[in-house]
Amino acid sequence: MKKNLTNVLKALGFMAIGMTILFLLYQSQNKAFQAQCVTDGISKENCSLIKKLLDDFRQTNPFWIILIVITTLLSHLARALRWNQLIESLGEKPRIINGLFSVIIGFFANLGIPRIGEIVRATTMAKYENIPTEKLFGTVVVDRIVDMITFIILVGVTFFLEFDTISTKLGELMATNQSKNTAAPSNLWYLLVGLCIIGVALIIFYRKSPENLMVKKVKGLVTGVLEGIATISKLERPWLFLFYTVAVWFLYYIMLYLCIPAFGPTRHLGMQAALIVFVFGAFGFLVPSPGGMGTYHWLIIQALTLFGIQAADGFSFANIAYFTGQIISNVGFGLLALILLPIVNKNYHPNTNKS
Repeated sequence: MKKNLTNVLKALGFMAIGMTILFLLYQSQNKAFQAQCVTDGISKENCSLIKKLLDDFRQTNPFWIILIVITTLLSHLARALRWNQLIESLGEKPRIINGLFSVIIGFFANLGIPRIGEIVRATTMAKYENIPTEKLFGTVVVDRIVDMITFIILVGVTFFLEFDTISTKLGELMATNQSKNTAAPSNLWYLLVGLCIIGVALIIFYRKSPENLMVKKVKGLVTGVLEGIATISKLERPWLFLFYTVAVWFLYYIMLYLCIPAFGPTRHLGMQAALIVFVFGAFGFLVPSPGGMGTYHWLIIQALTLFGIQAADGFSFANIAYFTGQIISNVGFGLLALILLPIVNKNYHPNTNKS
């Protein structure tokens, strides 16, 4: 009873964080939207950001939304196939359907409490495949380490390939601010400067406190990354694992890219712009709020401003992308998985079916 209450309080706490970030973001965007209405000569009665958001949702092409939902499911399948390969390296033979449903339920759980989905994924698979939970936890850790490595590589490659585009767009944005007699730099500059300050602070902190608990945790994380790489190299078909990894992240990118033609103000953007927006948005999921709620929206808006998209339109785009990928897909698939998982395993006996 006490444990359940703790979990509920945690879920409510993280949900409050996400909702607070989203509310503050809405407040700032609404203030800017009202100012733009005054500039355009639009009356206050006809200037509502909520109404604009709802209108933008209604005008979104449902064909692209359906494709996004299908792509989300395919990304879960690719992740499940990759995870099953890790489990098989331990001598187990889980069913793909159980891996898929466990992954989906894990993402569903993350919308309540960030990162708890990894635990839920492992315990769900353990229940229906009769595999020791501690063995599955190890594979989940490797799975997430691979994601972290892939994301770092993706960020590096994106900024390397698109450095000219990003620097040019930032220059144009700064020039626009100056032409408007705006002394304050873009919010994006605040973000970049903040990251640099944090990086310098961490280096100083490390040198002064090499035995600090936080430093030990960072060292442990690096060790875990190296161990994860070693585990992958021992797989029977590491090339297949690599293919699944590329497929997972490529499908994530496609999910974002499909939102571009679905929304009028962004239809002129290409695949390169989508890649930059995708990488910025992915950073939003690193913050402990349900499914990146709020932080994802803010970073998407900042990225879209690089390409001349108005903040209000960026807010609509972020909500369309978020609600399609996180709410419609993960909630819908999550509830379906919870219903179907006991049914597909009704006559399944893992102990007798394993070879």
